[in-house]
This record gives sequence, C-alpha cells and structure tokens, in this order.
Amino acid sequence: MPNLPLPFFTAILLSIVLLRLCIGRRPRVPLLLGLTLGLYALQSVLLGLRWGGFPLPVVNLGMLAICIPPLTWLALKQLTTTLSPRLLGGAFLAILAALSSLYVITLFRLFFWGDIIAIAIYIGFGALLIVTARTSKLQWAQTLPFHWVVPCRQAHLIAGAALVVSGLVDLLVTVDFAYYNGQHAGQIVGIANLCFLIAVLALYIFYSNIFPQKEVVVATASPARPSREAKEMEAIVTALDHLMEDEAAYCDENLTVALLAKRTGVSARQLSEAVNSARAMNVPQYVNCFRIKEACQRLSSTSEPVTQIMFDVGFTTKSNFNREFVRITGMSPSAWRQQTRAKKGAVS
Repeated sequence: MPNLPLPFFTAILLSIVLLRLCIGRRPRVPLLLGLTLGLYALQSVLLGLRWGGFPLPVVNLGMLAICIPPLTWLALKQLTTTLSPRLLGGAFLAILAALSSLYVITLFRLFFWGDIIAIAIYIGFGALLIVTARTSKLQWAQTLPFHWVVPCRQAHLIAGAALVVSGLVDLLVTVDFAYYNGQHAGQIVGIANLCFLIAVLALYIFYSNIFPQKEVVVATASPARPSREAKEMEAIVTALDHLMEDEAAYCDENLTVALLAKRTGVSARQLSEAVNSARAMNVPQYVNCFRIKEACQRLSSTSEPVTQIMFDVGFTTKSNFNREFVRITGMSPSAWRQQTRAKKGAVS
C-alpha cells in the first residue's frame, strides 16, 4: 500500500472538528467520540514515525486507517441520535469485513486492490456525512438543543469533505505508483493536503466566528390562515408564553422543539408553525427573546458577571449570546449594562 488514506494533516483537521463538538458536550464525552479522537492521535503519531524513517508494518497502519471513516460517522451519529444495538453491530461487522479483506489482500501482496478498498471507504463515508448534513437539518432542529444544530451540520460537512478529499488524494497517489512508479507521490500528498488544510480551516474559522450563523427555520409561516386556524395557533403560542414566563423553560440549555411540543401537548410541526404564524419568528429566536429579556434585567439590576448571566439564562457559548443580544437590543451586553447604569445615575 503506497500511501495511507488518511494523511497527517487530515487527522489533525478531523480532531479539531470533533473536539469543537466535544468541548460543548456536557457533562461527559461520548465513548465513540473519545475512541475516534484516540485513533486520530495514534494514527498521526504512527504516520509521523513512519515518515521519519522508523520501520512500521504498512499493513498495521492501513488497518488502523480503515477504521477511522466508519468510526467518524458513528461518533457524529452518536452526537445527533441514539445508536441502536443493530446499527452498532452492523457498523462493526462492516469494519471487521473491511479489515479482513485488507489483510488477505496484503498477505497476497495485491496492494492495488487494498488501496481501492481504502479509497472507496473514505469517499463513501465522506459522501454519507455530506448527504446527512444536507438532509437532516430539519430533523436536528426539532430534536437537538438549539445551539447544537449549526455546529453539528458544520462538523458533518467538514468531516465529510476531509474524508472525500483524502480518498481522492490517495487515488492520485495510487495512479502515480501504477504509471510513474511513485515519482510524484510526495508532492501530491504534501501540496494537496496542505492546501486542503489551509482552505478548510480558513473557511471553518471564518464561517464560525465572523459571519453570524443563521438559525434553522423549522417551518415557514403561511401568508394567510382561516380565522379558526389562526385562533388555534394563537392558543398554542399563549400556552407556550405561560411555559416560558411561569416556569422559565428557556433557562434549559438543552431545550429543543420536540421538548417544548411535548410540554405544550402538540406536535413539533404544529408548535413551529404556530410560532412562525403568531410571532413571525422561528422557535430558537422566540426562546432567545425570553433569554435576552432576563439577561437585560439582570445586567441592569445586578453586578453579576456577564458570563454567569449568559449561562443562567440558557446560552452555552459567548458568541451565540452576543449575537442574539445584539440582534434583539441593538447593542452588546456590556454596552447595555453601561447605558442602563448611566440612566440610573442621571435619574438619581
């Protein structure tokens, strides 16, 4: 096997993607996520040792590399849904079958077909992650905490792109060994993966930290509704208002559309449509209005740290809190506190 399907820089990139989700996951890291991160680290170390001249069996490195795409898919799957024993069993049987095939192929020195299997696994699972990100966003908007929807979709897209590009790079290297005896393999791996790493990291940082992330709209408002239906929608939102005001449901950082629907006795779709119709906003924006309202009250009436207030009202990241605060009030939390204190000082 002339080249391993997961280059060193791609392992680092995938680690960053999963660690970003891992940091926001409380109270503990899921088992598959920790196992996958451990494999990334081990793969990176072994690749570094081999490229540094330390003799390591190629077949062992190849088997380790084969495990990473399905484990990456399972780790991200575990973060967005509950894994059934049937799904886990099927995934690990597929991994075992791929490893067995790779061992037999390597035993008979059919390295070309070993590369083909590895390339197919990387491109296949990468494409699966990308398709999942594009087709599951509405489902995630109903079942995941509001602050998790966008990061999970980003993680699926970036991890999928990393696996697909790694497979394509390995395909080029395999072709180079088949026709040119590997004369250009080093340049292909180095240039392609370095450019890929810089491009994806720049996109990831730019998209995550500079541009405001739009919340997923679960349902769109209808332009006109019959009077009876409008009253039903208003009744749902009125019940939701009471849930927010009387029970402070918005303080739950893991609040989801499905949970709110269950507590109000309607379906997630009905709840989303009611909020869109009666309040002209989506459910996350509606919930964040209550969070920001309480944050404003505490900023103006207490000396509590902004971070403490942020966590208490249901936000989990400072960027999301600041973005929503500016969207609703037109200023930052610190500016709000200074302004309200200045007004109180002028009155007194």
